[in-house]
Formats: sequence, structure tokens, C-alpha cells
Amino acid sequence: LPYQVLGEPRFEPYFRMSRHLFDGKEKILSYGSTAHPNTLAGTLVIFCLILLIKFLNKRSIQNKIFWVISLLFTLIVLYTTQSLSAYLSLVVGGSIIFLEHFLKKETSKEMFNKLLTLATMLVFLFSHLLILQVAKYYPHEPSISRRNSLNQVAIAITKDNWLLGSGLNQFILYLDNYSQPEAIRFLQPTHHVWLLFLAEN
Repeated sequence: LPYQVLGEPRFEPYFRMSRHLFDGKEKILSYGSTAHPNTLAGTLVIFCLILLIKFLNKRSIQNKIFWVISLLFTLIVLYTTQSLSAYLSLVVGGSIIFLEHFLKKETSKEMFNKLLTLATMLVFLFSHLLILQVAKYYPHEPSISRRNSLNQVAIAITKDNWLLGSGLNQFILYLDNYSQPEAIRFLQPTHHVWLLFLAEN
């Protein structure tokens, strides 16, 4: 449905990122007034997890009702956006919140937080290597190959500008020098936050 309040942006699905088959019919994934379905889904997941923390800390009937409604709404939007990253964020984030809440001893919570920090660092360090390997096995999957090529551009920019970086918010300007024509037509920065930070700073 068109977004009637603020207007619906024109979102041309050049690379078929924004479409999915629902009951045998190809439809554009919902994105509301955001730039992309993943943005809509991710934002809702973050707010849903914030409400979960609030509910666990203060279990009133109003918080419980609000949490259930927000979870239901988030699940509906996850279905209509088909955002795998948002599904993973909800599951992983919810699991972390529940585990930390139900750990009784302070020493257990401290150990859990240290392990969580280590796991997060390992994910940031090695996720681009995982994307590189997956891209080799699925070369015709545009979402994976695009992420891989953007990661490689970020590494190349970092090597060439190792002292000062390319400059804040300048990543897209460098795509022309480092990437294939497809990436230039579909302008976006690398999705790996730390590689983007290194490339620009």
C-alpha cells in the first residue's frame, strides 16, 4: 500500500532486491518511509529489543501488553520485509537480553559480558572473510557478491589511504576508481561498519 502520511519514495528494484514472491505473486517488499526494507525491519527490531529490556526490568501489565503488541507488529513487518538480518538481530539480541537478565550471580554476568565482547570482536574481525568465502560458492547471488565487492573496495581504499583515510562520508566517491560498473550504478557504502570506518578515517 502507498505510504499516505509522508508520501512513498520511488524505489526502483533494479537488482530485484526489493521484491519477493507472496502466494505466487511477486510484490515489492514493505519499506514505509525508509530507504530500504532492511532499514524498516532493523529499526523496529531495535525498538522491540529496547521495549523487552524495559519489560524485563519493570514487569507491569501495561509493559507486558505493550511488549506483546510490539513483538506481534515487528513479526508482521519482518514477514513483509523478508529481512534475514533483522530476523537474526531479533533472535540474537533477544537471546542476549534474556540470558543476561536471568543470570543470577554478578560474577556470571561479568563473565557473560566478557564472552559477549569477545564474540562481537571476532564477528567484526572475521565476517568479511565469511562473506568472501560465501561469495565464491554463490557467485550469482547479487546481495552476497555486492557486499563482497564493497568490502574489497573498503580494503583497497584503506591500503591506499592508510594514514588519513578517504575522508568522512567519502566512500561512495571512491567507488568509481575501485569497483565494477554495477557497484557504480548502485551507489552504497560497504555494509561492514569497521571496514567503512577504516576506509574513511
